[in-house]
Amino acid sequence: MTWDAAAVGRLGVEAVEQAGADLERQRARLVEVAAALVWRRAARHTWRGPAADEAARRYVEATAHVTALAGRLGASAQALAAAVPSLRSARDLVRRADDRCAQVGGRLTQAGRYVPPPPTPAAADPVVAAHRARLDAVVTAEVDALVRRAVDVADTADRALSRALTSAASGRSLAAWLTTTSPPAPPPPVAAVTGAQDAFRAAAWWRSLTWSQREDAVRLHPEWVGPRDGVPAWARHEANLVLLSRLEAEQRARLQAVSWWDVDGRQEAQEALDDLLTVRTVLGRALGGERRRLLLVQAPYGRVRAVLAVGDVDGDPHVATLVGGLATSVRGDALRLDDTAVRLRLQAGTGNGALAVVTWIGYDAPRWRDLTDTRGTVLSPVRARESADELAAFSAGMTAARDDPVHQTVLGHSYGSVVTGTALLQPHTLDDAVVFGSPGVPFTDVAQTGLRPGGLNVLAAARDGVATQMTAVLGTDPTDVAGIAWLSAAALKTTVGSTNGRPVTTTASTGHSQYLTAGTTSERNIAAVAAGRRDRVVVAGPRERRRHPRWSDADPFQPQPRDLP
Repeated sequence: MTWDAAAVGRLGVEAVEQAGADLERQRARLVEVAAALVWRRAARHTWRGPAADEAARRYVEATAHVTALAGRLGASAQALAAAVPSLRSARDLVRRADDRCAQVGGRLTQAGRYVPPPPTPAAADPVVAAHRARLDAVVTAEVDALVRRAVDVADTADRALSRALTSAASGRSLAAWLTTTSPPAPPPPVAAVTGAQDAFRAAAWWRSLTWSQREDAVRLHPEWVGPRDGVPAWARHEANLVLLSRLEAEQRARLQAVSWWDVDGRQEAQEALDDLLTVRTVLGRALGGERRRLLLVQAPYGRVRAVLAVGDVDGDPHVATLVGGLATSVRGDALRLDDTAVRLRLQAGTGNGALAVVTWIGYDAPRWRDLTDTRGTVLSPVRARESADELAAFSAGMTAARDDPVHQTVLGHSYGSVVTGTALLQPHTLDDAVVFGSPGVPFTDVAQTGLRPGGLNVLAAARDGVATQMTAVLGTDPTDVAGIAWLSAAALKTTVGSTNGRPVTTTASTGHSQYLTAGTTSERNIAAVAAGRRDRVVVAGPRERRRHPRWSDADPFQPQPRDLP
C-alpha cells in the first residue's frame, strides 16, 4: 500500500484494536474447547477394543487441531494489538500536522503539504509580510517532518503486521509471536541539518514512540533524549539527571588522573566539576516553591553547558529564555540567574499569564581569557554565529514538543544579545525578543528577523558603556534598527499596568548589569514582554532617548524608530 497523509489520517485504529480483541475472545473459547477435549480423553471408560482406540486417536487429533487454531488466533490477536500503538502514533502525527496548520490559519493537503492562508491587507506592511513568511517557512518545515515520520511509521507497522499475520496463519514462528513484547524504541534521526529542522524531526520521532518505548529511551538511552531539542521537558529532565551523574563521575576521574604538575589541566577539571556541582545545587533549590528542570547538561572540550528552567516549560502559556553574555558560566552565574528567573516568574503571575523561565547557558560564552582568541573573543561575532543555530533549535523544539501554543520570548543581555540577534536570522519560533546592554545586532530592520510588529524590544540604560559606546563593534546599534520598541530603563512613577489604578514606582537601571535588578523599570518591562502583557510595557520617552549618545542630537518630536503600535 502507498501511504500518504490522507491515508494515515483515515487509519481505523479502533477497528484494528477491536479486531484484535475479538480474535482474543475467540482464542479463549477455543482454549476452553481444547481443555474439555483433554478432560474427556483423560477420563476412564469401560469401553475397550479397536473402536475405542480409534475414538481416542480422534480425540488427540481434534485436541491438537483446536490447540493449533487457538495459537494462530492468539498470535494474530497479539500482532494486531502490537500494531495499534504505532498506527495510532502515525495517525496522531498527521492530526498534529493538521492542527499546526490550523493554528496559523492554513490547511493541510491530502498529500501532507502546508497551504498558508491568503494574504491580508496588513501584509502590505513589510514587517507583517516578513513575519508571515517566516511563520509559513517554519510551519512548512514542522509539518513536513511530522508527515514524513507518520508515513514511515505507518508503512513500517503495516509491513510488520502483514508479516506477522501471514506467519500466524501458516503456523510458523508461533512460539515467538506468543512471547512477543513491545519492540524497542528506534534511535532518533541522525542530525542532517542544523537549527529548527532537526528539532522538528526529533519531535516527530518522539511523538511516534509508544509510552513504553519512551520510558525505555529515557532509561536505557538517556543520551538520545537529554540533549534532544523537540523532546518534552519532563523527559529531557529525567534523562539529563542520568547524564549529570555520568559527567560527575567522569570529571572526578579526570581530576584524579591529571598530574599535579599540570596546573592548567587540574584547573579545567576542577572548574568543570564545580560547574556540575552547581547544577546539582540549583536543582535542589526550593526558592519560589518551584521545581527546577534540567534541559541540557554537556561538557564538550571540558566546558560545561547547562540549560535550567523554573516553571512548567511543557504547560505554561509563556516561556522566556535568558541568554547571558561575556564570561557567563554555570558556576559563576547559574544561581544568580535562577534568582532572576524566580522573580520574573512571580511578576508574571499565574493562570493565563504563567511564565516559565529558562536559563540558557547552552553555549560557550566568551571569557576574559579569550580576548586574544580570534574565534572566541567577545569582540568578534564568530561565537554568536556558531551558537545561533542551537538557540534557534532550542526555541523551535519547545514549540514542537507541546500540544498547545506557547508564547516564546528570548532575553539577550550583552553578548547574549548578539547570539539572540543572530538566531533571529535563522528559522525560529520566537514571538518576542528583548535585547539589553547590547553591543550590536546583525540587522538593520525588524523585517529581517521575521518577528511580528513590535516584537523586538530594546533597552539601553544610562551609563552603560557597552550599549552606548561599543555598538559599532558587533553590528547595528539596536536603537537604530527600524521597527523596534524602545523600552524605558529610567526611574518612573506610572499607572501603566497598575492593577488598582495607583501609581507604580520603579527605579532606574544604571550601567551594564542592572537591567534585571529587582524593582527596576527595566526588569518590570522585561517581565511584561515575557508574560505577553503589552499593557504593562512603558516605552522610553523623548527625554530618555535624548540621553542616549546616538540620539542626543535628535529632535524628540520628529519620528523615531517605530514604537509599539
